[in-house]
Amino acid sequence: MIQLLVLLVMAAASDAHRQHGGAPSTDGPLTTSPSGTFRGSWMTTRKGQRIEAYRGVRYAEPPVGELRFKPPRLITQYKDVVDATQEGPACPQPVQNDYPVDEDCLRLNVYTHGHKGKLLPVIMYMHAGGFYSVSGRSDVAGPDYLLDRDVVLVTINYRLGSLGFLSTGDKQAPGNNGFKDQVMAMRWIQRNIAAFGGDPNLVTITGYSAGSFSVFLHMVSPMSKGLFHRAISMSGSPVSQIVIPEHQRHLAERQARLLGVSTDSSKAIVDGLKTKTAKELGDSLLGMFEFDYDPVLLWVPVVEKDFGQERFLTMQPLDAIRQGKMHQVPYIISQTKDEFFWKAFNVLRNETLLKTMNEEWYRIAPISFYLSPNTARHAADRLKEAYLGGKELVNDTKTADGLGKLYSDAIIGFGVHRLVNLMARYSPKPVYYYKFSYIGDQSHYVDPDTKKPVGAAHHDDLIYLFGVTASFSLIAPSDSEDSKLVDKMTAIWYNFARYGDPNPKGDTPEISALSWPVIKPDSRKYLRIEKDFSVHANLFEDRFKPHRVCNQTEQINSNKIKKSYRAPSDFVATTMRSREKGYCVCDHREMWSQIVLVTVALVAVRAGCDKAPAVAPTQKPDDGPVTTSPSGTFRGSWMSTRRGRQFQAYRGIRYAEPPIGQLRFQPPKDMVRYKDVVDASKEGPACPLPIQWSGPEYYVDEDCLTINVYTPSNKVDKPLPVIFFIHAGGFYSMTGRSDLAGPHYLLDRDVVFVAINYRLASLGFLSAGDKYAPGNNGFKDQVSALRWVQRNIAAFGGDPNLVTITGCSAGSISVMLHMISPMSKGLFHRGISMSASPVSKAPTPKHQFHLAKQQAEILNCPTNSTKAILDCLNTKTWRELGNSLTGFFDSAGDPIGLWGAVVEQDFGQERFLTMQPLDAIRQGKMHTVPYIISQTKHEFFWKAYSILQNQTLTDRMNSQFEQAAPFSFLLPEENIQTVAKTLKEKYLQNKPLVNDEASAKNLGTLLANLMCLHSKHPVYYYQFSYIGNNSHYQDPKTGKPLGAAHHDDMIYVFSLSYQFPLIEPSSPHSHKVDELTAIWYNFARYGDPNPRPDTPELGSLSWPVMKPDQRKYLDFGDKLTIQENMSEDRFKIWEELYPIIY
Repeated sequence: MIQLLVLLVMAAASDAHRQHGGAPSTDGPLTTSPSGTFRGSWMTTRKGQRIEAYRGVRYAEPPVGELRFKPPRLITQYKDVVDATQEGPACPQPVQNDYPVDEDCLRLNVYTHGHKGKLLPVIMYMHAGGFYSVSGRSDVAGPDYLLDRDVVLVTINYRLGSLGFLSTGDKQAPGNNGFKDQVMAMRWIQRNIAAFGGDPNLVTITGYSAGSFSVFLHMVSPMSKGLFHRAISMSGSPVSQIVIPEHQRHLAERQARLLGVSTDSSKAIVDGLKTKTAKELGDSLLGMFEFDYDPVLLWVPVVEKDFGQERFLTMQPLDAIRQGKMHQVPYIISQTKDEFFWKAFNVLRNETLLKTMNEEWYRIAPISFYLSPNTARHAADRLKEAYLGGKELVNDTKTADGLGKLYSDAIIGFGVHRLVNLMARYSPKPVYYYKFSYIGDQSHYVDPDTKKPVGAAHHDDLIYLFGVTASFSLIAPSDSEDSKLVDKMTAIWYNFARYGDPNPKGDTPEISALSWPVIKPDSRKYLRIEKDFSVHANLFEDRFKPHRVCNQTEQINSNKIKKSYRAPSDFVATTMRSREKGYCVCDHREMWSQIVLVTVALVAVRAGCDKAPAVAPTQKPDDGPVTTSPSGTFRGSWMSTRRGRQFQAYRGIRYAEPPIGQLRFQPPKDMVRYKDVVDASKEGPACPLPIQWSGPEYYVDEDCLTINVYTPSNKVDKPLPVIFFIHAGGFYSMTGRSDLAGPHYLLDRDVVFVAINYRLASLGFLSAGDKYAPGNNGFKDQVSALRWVQRNIAAFGGDPNLVTITGCSAGSISVMLHMISPMSKGLFHRGISMSASPVSKAPTPKHQFHLAKQQAEILNCPTNSTKAILDCLNTKTWRELGNSLTGFFDSAGDPIGLWGAVVEQDFGQERFLTMQPLDAIRQGKMHTVPYIISQTKHEFFWKAYSILQNQTLTDRMNSQFEQAAPFSFLLPEENIQTVAKTLKEKYLQNKPLVNDEASAKNLGTLLANLMCLHSKHPVYYYQFSYIGNNSHYQDPKTGKPLGAAHHDDMIYVFSLSYQFPLIEPSSPHSHKVDELTAIWYNFARYGDPNPRPDTPELGSLSWPVMKPDQRKYLDFGDKLTIQENMSEDRFKIWEELYPIIY
C-alpha cells in the first residue's frame, strides 16, 4: 500500500531508525566549533567509507513552555560537550507506533568526512511531509549515498502542524515559525559548519515536496539572504493555483475546536493551545482532513504583516519573481512523471470513497485539487471534462489514468510548471529542470496485487539520493540499474553543489555523456531521468497549454493570482443602462493551465462577439512590434483604427511597482528598469472597483498600475504629440483599458495615445490627515505614470516635450489638480478637462478620515486610530475593499463623489497638493499651459429618471429632501438646510415630485449641475450637446438617447467597445468623430484647437479664447457654433449659495 505522507510514512520506522543508533559512545569523533564541542558517532556509506555523524544537535532553544508558538531562538553557545551520537526526536505529528516524537525537536544532523584540508560543499536538506509530518532523521534522509561524494550533508527538523505554522494574522501568531526554524538552522550552519569540514560559502539548500516549497520561499525571504548559494526544489512549488494567504485563522480555529479551546480571540486560541500536550496537538491532525487525507497541504506559509517581528515572507512569491526580488543563485527544479497518481487508485478501489466523490464532486474537487471557492463549481466541471471526459468515476484503467493525472497536476505538476517557466524568464542565474521517470525495484507506491512499482511516484527520486531505511533496504553497489542511478543522481547533486552546474566534470565519470541545457523561455528543455538520461522539450505542455477565450488569449500575469468579475455598464450604483449586452461564452475542452486560469479568473471576455477584434486572433505573441526604451524592451501587438490604419499597441505595462503587501496604502514606486522583454501584447487588469453583474467578464486585480501606449510607429522623423488620458469613474471605478478608452479614433491622427490606470477608492485615496495616511496616492500614481512617459515615450515615437493631459469627470478633476501640483511640474504641456472641476462648492479638505472610518466600519475593523484602521484594512482582500463601495451610498446610488483630493499636511513625504486649488488659481500658482475645459449639455440629468421611476426613491426625495440633498447634490455641511430649501424652490418650485415630464425636467436641470465647472481660467470652453444614436443614458421606454449625458462626448473620442459599437466611417455620426479628434489633435500639436490645413473637417471654425468679460464657448451640437454665457442663469443660484472672490 501507500508508503508516504501523513501516518503511513512512519509505519515501518520504529525498528529501522535504530540501525544507526545505539548507546552513547565515548569513542566517536569530536569536533569543536565556535559554538561548542560535539561528540559524534561513526557511520559507513554504501561503498564502505567511514564517515562522521553528528545527530540530534539542537540548533535552537527547545520551543516549549513560553516558547511554544514563538519564533525560534538560535543556540549560539553550548556549555558542555554535546552528545551528538544519537538521533533526536521527530517533531510532534500523528504516529502509529513508538517512533520517537517530542516537542524539543529543533535538531539537525551533520554528516561529514571530517576536517581534512579544503572545505567541502554543504548540502542542507529540508524534509517533505506536507508541513505536518516526517522528519530529517537518518532513517528518512540518510547519508548512505551522498557521503560517497565529497560533500557535507546537513538534515534538519522544523516544527510541524500548528506548532510550526499557526497564524492568526495578528501579533499573537503572525505565522511562519516553521520556516524561521529552517532559517535558524541555516544560521547555525554559517556559524559552525567550517569546523565540520563544510564551506559556509558553498551551501546548497534542497528539499522535497513541502521541503521544495520551503526552498523557493527561502529564495525570496529577506531572512534567508546570504545564507545559501545554490538551490534544488524537488516536486513542490509555492507558485501555483494556491494563493499565499495573510493568515490561516480558519485552521487555528479548527484546531482549537478539535481540542475544546475557546475561539473568541487569537489570544484565547493561543493561550488555550498552550495548555495542550504536544501529543494532543500532533494527534489532532486527523481531524483536520476533509476527504481521504485531503487536502494534502493544510498549513502553508503566510505573507506576514509587520508587528515588529522579523518577517520571513513579506510579499507574494509570484510578485517577488516578477520584480526580481530573489536571491540570485543557480537552481534545479524537478517533478516525477506520475507524482500523486496513486491517489486515484485509493479512490477508485474504495467503494465508499468512489461513491462519495461521484455524488459530492462539487464539494470534494475544491478540497482535493485546490480550487478557488469563487469559481469552484465551474472549474470542477472543466476539470472533469478535461481529465475524465465529463463522465462519472468508475474503477477502470482510463479513469485511473485521468484521475491520476488530475491529482498529480493539481497537487504538484502545475505549480512546478509555472515556477520553472517564471524562473526561466526572470532568474539571471542558470535554471535546470528535470522529470524523474525511472521505475526501479522500489517505489513509494506499489500495485496492491503484484507488489511491484507501477509508476515514478512522488518521493521516488529520493530513493536514489538518501538511505530511506524507514521504508526501503539500502541499494548495494552492483551493476544493477538501481545502483547505477544512485551514482548518477549523487553525481548530479555533487556537481551542482560544488560548481553550480550539474553537468559532468572530471570527478563524475558516471554522467560523462550528459549535456543538460539551462531552461530558457523560448527553449524549454529539460532532462528526463530514466535508465538512459535524455534531453527533451516542453514538459507536459499539452496538459498546461494557454487558455483561450473567444479566440483571444489572456496570458498569465506574473505578479499575483487574479480574479474575474463582470464589467459594469456604468460603474456607479445606479444603472445608467437598463439593457444588457451579450457576451461570448466559449466552451472548449482545455487542460490544467486553462482550468487554473478559469479558477483564478484570468479572463477578459469581450462584450459583443459580433465586434471585430482589435488584434487578429491568428497573431502570435512573438509577431508583435518591439520597442526598446531607456527602461527596457517591450513587445506589443498590432491593432487597426476604424479607417484601417495599422498601429502598434503596448498594453498592460507596469509603470510602478505593484501596490500590494507593504506597498498597499503607500505612494507608488516608479518602475525605472525592466530586466526582461516585457510582454505588452495583452491588457492589464483594472484596479479593484465595485462591480455590477452585467456586461462582459472583467479582469480586476490590485496589481493594476499599468499603462497602455498606442503609436502609429516607433520610428518617425519628427516625434509626435502625446495625449495622456486619465479615466473617469468618481475615483472609485472605471479603468484605462482599451475597451473603455480605445485608440481606434484618435490613432487616425498623428498622435501617440497613452491611457492609464490608477488606484481607486480607499486603495488610492484613503486619507486620515496624519503620517499613516496623508492621502492622494491615486493622484501620485498618475504622476508616476507621467514620469514614465517622460522617461520612455520618445522610444515609442512620442514627444516628451509635447504631452497633453486629458481626463473626463474624475479624470478632469485630476487634470486641473496636476496644473497646480508641485509634483507634476514640467511633466505636461497642455490640459483638457472634460465635465468636472476641483473648484466647486466646498474647499478641498485636509483629510477624509470620516471615509477611512466608514470603510473600516463596513469591513468590521477598529476605528480608534489610523494605524488600527490601516492594520486591519491591510488584512482585507482587494475584492472586499472594492466591493464594499455599496456601504457608502446613501440614496439612489448617491453621492457621485466620495473620495477625492486632500490638501496634504507635511510629514516629510512628497506632497501632491499643498494648497487649496482656488487659492492656487487666484495666486497664479499654476503650471501655465493652454487649457480646454468642457461639460455636456445634460450631464447627470438621467439620475432624475432613476428617481422618478422608483416610487420608493420618489417618496423619499419628497419627504426627506433636506436629508437627501447633501448626498445627492454634494453639498458641504455649512447651511445645509437653507441651501437645500433654496435649491428646491429654484429648481422644483417647491412642488412634490411625480413621474411626469415636468418633474423630470426640473429635477434633471438641478442634477445637471453636479459636475458644473466654476474655474474661470480655461483658455477654451465648450459644451457638448450632440445627441447621436448612442448615449450613456437612454429612455427606458423608447430605447433612444434623451440628451447629451455625462461621458457622451467620450463616445466620439474613444472607442468604448465595452458598451457601444465602433462608429464606422460610413456612419451618419462619423463626422462627429472626425471633428472631435481634429480638435484634440490640433490642441495637442499646436496648443490651439482651431483648424489647420491637416484638419479640414473643422471647416471655418473660429473658437475664441474665453475671457472673464466675454464668456464665449463652442457649442458642439449638430453644428459647431460659438455661443456666450453657458447656463449662466442656472449657475447664478450656485454662485449666490457658495460665493467666491474671482
